[in-house]
Amino acid sequence: MVSKLVQKQGSGFVPKPFTSDSDLVVELAWKEGLSDLPSRGIPLFALIDELASLSQTFHKQTLKPLGYTHSDYAILATLLLNGGSMRPSFFTKMLDNASAATSQTLKKLESQGLLVRESSESDKRSVLVALTEKGKAMARTLCEAEAEQSALLTKELSAQEIKDMRASLRKLVKVLR
Repeated sequence: MVSKLVQKQGSGFVPKPFTSDSDLVVELAWKEGLSDLPSRGIPLFALIDELASLSQTFHKQTLKPLGYTHSDYAILATLLLNGGSMRPSFFTKMLDNASAATSQTLKKLESQGLLVRESSESDKRSVLVALTEKGKAMARTLCEAEAEQSALLTKELSAQEIKDMRASLRKLVKVLR
């Protein structure tokens, strides 16, 4: 049965990329090839890995036509939802970026007139970033695009299914942290 679900490569296996049954492919291959090892969480993480990749694709397809990346969106939306200025180091940590990558993104957004750098009132040595009016408008546009697309993609899920998935994923995030 595994041979129908996986592409054989030598004596191992390679799951078909991004199929709706990748978790089953991995689970069956695992049970066949590594039956002495527990497989309980393996199919779950196969789905999570696939979901992470598909999530990145979702953001790219939603934001690229507007000329923005997921990092751009995350920074602009966070500033909009925060309603104030924030330290650049927050975004480095939030995006799990190198500080140089965050700095480059912030410079790009600043050059587009979407945000400004300002000195912190409490610590003049610290720099904060804040949205301009143009930045607030663009952040709203990007949030609208993400909201529309996520609503469209989740329309087949009931409110209870979404609530249950969120609760399960929250538990997993807590364990992984």
